[in-house]
Amino acid sequence: TGAYTMPSTASRRYSRAMDTAKIESLGTTPIKGEMENIEKIADTKGVLSYTAKLQMWGANPMFGFYAGQDPKNSEVVVPQIYQGGLSLPDRDYYLKNDDHSKQIREEFVKHVSKMFELYGLDAATSKKYADVVMGIETKLASASMTRTELRDPFKTYNKVTVADLDAITPSIKWADMMDQMAVHGKYDYLVLGQPDFLKELENQVKSNSLDNWKIYLKWNLLNLAGNVLNNDLVMEDFYFNNQVLNGQKEIQPRWKRMTSLSDGL
Repeated sequence: TGAYTMPSTASRRYSRAMDTAKIESLGTTPIKGEMENIEKIADTKGVLSYTAKLQMWGANPMFGFYAGQDPKNSEVVVPQIYQGGLSLPDRDYYLKNDDHSKQIREEFVKHVSKMFELYGLDAATSKKYADVVMGIETKLASASMTRTELRDPFKTYNKVTVADLDAITPSIKWADMMDQMAVHGKYDYLVLGQPDFLKELENQVKSNSLDNWKIYLKWNLLNLAGNVLNNDLVMEDFYFNNQVLNGQKEIQPRWKRMTSLSDGL
């Protein structure tokens, strides 16, 4: 009795996200093509290109990146690079030796392994993948600033050019990285939070094998998608990231989670 209105993009996303029958029937199929693309990567350039793709999707492999107001000039919006590449909340989870931190690390390795098993890998391969991920992330954590250091606005403010970044990390061509992350606007400089972190990232790019980087990228993809795939992966993602890390007892009803997800997108 009235004009028909096309559903909004948000409502279509919500409807798809609530279609649990289809989601369960698909299993991990939605990411298999991308997992295969990662496996086909042939060199460091390919690793970096896929890193840029994951950054575009909202993950932060290798480093953190965003565009934001220059802390010293609020009228200017510039690209900003920050320490990142970690799955756990911050460096201390990887480096402290108290019992709680050790337990979290053990649970994290089990979690990564379990996620790969649920994806479809055998137990031995999954455990190997988890150890590789933990090794790379621990190295990145060791070069990350502490929470106390991060509160120092002078330590975390370094104006750099693309040429400056290339000098710190010769293995990464930052003009290419920016282009692949769709940073096409004009900017005269970037803000770099932690130069020492980038130095360690350069060491990791050079010292880790291609196979290890492919495992790391596969984990970043799986970790990014885990909470929107089938129920087994969703519950494992919830178990570690909400129960183990934050003490949350029960997962929110699906309609609440999918409303938040749709609004966020």
